[in-house]
Amino acid sequence: MAGFDRGAGSVSSPTYASLLRGGQASNSGPLTFRTDVATPNAWYLISVVIGDATVAHDQMRITNADTGQILLDGVNTVAGQFVERNFVVKATGNGIRLTFSDLEGIRTGW
Repeated sequence: MAGFDRGAGSVSSPTYASLLRGGQASNSGPLTFRTDVATPNAWYLISVVIGDATVAHDQMRITNADTGQILLDGVNTVAGQFVERNFVVKATGNGIRLTFSDLEGIRTGW
């Protein structure tokens, strides 16, 4: 998994432009990466914006890395589309640990 930055002006949406110009890339499966966020124990409303400026993605999933609970499933986007989705998760002693997966439908890499 490698990070990248497409540079300024790569995304037409001004709302999230600075966040959407970068990403993670991989060409080998399973296509997953995990992020850990240190937080106090509580319930959190998480908002994610997912998609890609140049390629379509399908079968994207987000799971709770501690419990395996599927928090978001079956998200599909066309090239140039970003979608915002929300879900609730409870932080425990480990904070919030999320796994992002592409279940390898139409595309075999992030």
